[in-house]
Amino acid sequence: MGGRRSNHFVPACTSRTRFAGTEGFHVRVPLQICARFCLALSAAAVGVNAADAADLPTRKSPERQFVEECTDLLPGFYRIPGTDTCVRIGGYVRVHWTYGGPAGAGPNFVWSRESSLNASYTRARFDFDARPMTEYGRARIHAQVRMTTDTDGSGVSGGVPWTAPSNSISLQTAIIQLAGWTFGYRQSVYDYLYDRYLILTPFVGSDRWITQIAYQAKLTPELTATVSMEDSGPRRYPILQVDSLGQLLPGAVTPPNSVPPLNYLAGVAGKSLMPEVVGRLQYTGTWGDVAIMGALHEVRPAYAAVAGAGFPVSLAPFPGSNPGTAGFITPDTQIGFAVQAGITLKTPGSAHPRLSDEILGEVGFSRGALDYVLSCGGNASNGDCFGGVTGSRAPFGNFLISQHNFTVLTGDAVFNPASGAVDLTDAWTAQVRYRHFWAPTWRSVVGVGYTKVDFTGPGQISSSTATGVFVGSDFSVLQGYAELYWSPYSDLDLGVSVSYTRFDPRGTKDVDSVATTLRAQWSF
Repeated sequence: MGGRRSNHFVPACTSRTRFAGTEGFHVRVPLQICARFCLALSAAAVGVNAADAADLPTRKSPERQFVEECTDLLPGFYRIPGTDTCVRIGGYVRVHWTYGGPAGAGPNFVWSRESSLNASYTRARFDFDARPMTEYGRARIHAQVRMTTDTDGSGVSGGVPWTAPSNSISLQTAIIQLAGWTFGYRQSVYDYLYDRYLILTPFVGSDRWITQIAYQAKLTPELTATVSMEDSGPRRYPILQVDSLGQLLPGAVTPPNSVPPLNYLAGVAGKSLMPEVVGRLQYTGTWGDVAIMGALHEVRPAYAAVAGAGFPVSLAPFPGSNPGTAGFITPDTQIGFAVQAGITLKTPGSAHPRLSDEILGEVGFSRGALDYVLSCGGNASNGDCFGGVTGSRAPFGNFLISQHNFTVLTGDAVFNPASGAVDLTDAWTAQVRYRHFWAPTWRSVVGVGYTKVDFTGPGQISSSTATGVFVGSDFSVLQGYAELYWSPYSDLDLGVSVSYTRFDPRGTKDVDSVATTLRAQWSF
């Protein structure tokens, strides 16, 4: 056929095929036949290669893993892929503004032009909670870290009546829990009401965050028993001393060279030899709960000043004491204690779909263990109990209210050099609190608390010294409060708190204070 000759030849099909005796003779194979033949060879080769590849190891694509919610725990816990550990990360941001007292919403007893009545703080808290599975059940590793900037305008700093803002980072919780054991820093096992449901941090009752080793046993589904060994440092108040006239005083003195240079004061508490021993028994039912708490507290005096060290009367060491030098003796160690009972009752009338109204109460008594009935700040070992008060608990253990020109002394015990006795301080406290939901987004809390401190022995005096500065007397603290919260979202609280505090030293005019606090807090 005429026309252009096709150039579409498969190269393998252009070779010559020689036959014997036919030199130069060749056969041209048609394109269609050659192409089919080559395709067949290629398919065969691919089949052989596939068969060989089947004998080689293969690499499968990894399975896609998803984060799952831990349904056996509270909402917000999620399982880490590839593990049996559930974690939850959260916290809050809080803005807190107080008028009439320091940033902690306490009262300001120093009403003068030298101190501000405004104070505030802003805080961010971050929570990390991990629950790995073990052969003993779920363990727990829980940590809470707080970052705070605050301006406490209740006092004077360098002649400036408004204290400069301060920034701090503090650890609020750090615990390990496994098989009923708890190791770390958290709220004391003894505490019951503390500041539950409140903006205000009450002065009455026990509110102490503390390092501890505790074990909890579940005796029945409703009944638990807890025993705890807790750090004694934050719980210790000074040991006071009386002078030759029987007047209570801190009595600063300098110890002789033979006494360890620890800046001892007359009657100050010595180094602790035993931890706090705390127990708790609690029954929890559908109606609420009831608990009984108890604690043992060491009252160990350091060297006390007598003759030759500022004490006006020359006294020999009394029987049973350890003689010191240059007028110092060591009184015997005493063991103080505290007991407390608390109850929570769920009441009808709540407008919240899930949460009940509650009536809460506690009553407690201590002897030689003042921190169990008088709260001076849950995170500070030597916190200031009253706004505008300087030097409380350390080093003298006093409350100085400068406008009224007197100082109220506080201590776990009173040492009397005349008899060598260490008289433990008696104190008791009571609180009641009521939470009510007016609507799912509105709730209120009202309450009142009272603490009474009675010095035993020669400490029961109500007259000041000749200088008119110190008042070593029994005293009481009465505190009432009313708070209202609005929660337009489940994690947002907008609240206001109004509190009244009366501080009443026996034999001296009482001091009253009112504080108002606004708070905005969003938890996440």
